[in-house]
Amino acid sequence: MKLMFSQLLPIQQIYPITDKLPFKTAYKFAKLGEVIESELKFFQEKMQEIITTYSEKDENGHPVLTEDGASIKIQEAKVAECQQEINELNNVEVDIHDIYFTIEELESLSLTTQQVYALMPLIKE
Repeated sequence: MKLMFSQLLPIQQIYPITDKLPFKTAYKFAKLGEVIESELKFFQEKMQEIITTYSEKDENGHPVLTEDGASIKIQEAKVAECQQEINELNNVEVDIHDIYFTIEELESLSLTTQQVYALMPLIKE
């Protein structure tokens, strides 16, 4: 099964699941966690390259933050290119090795609707 990076990021936010789980379900979450961690390392490296390429720099060559300090300022003439590269990165497909969960395996968990939505591609009914 393949998911895009944009789908992996919300799944990664579910960790750590602190509920006690049956071994098989816990094992699947552990395997999923390994895949996500490995793939997100690549994602973060590529995102850093994009930021380095398109950000405005201060006199020391460091990226400049926006006025509110919440994000990095992008060169005005390069905003569209930067956004295109970020979109391409978010849409890269990642193989998660056919890790699926049944509703029964997840029913003992206390999850928010947002967390369930993130897991939807991994749930087989």
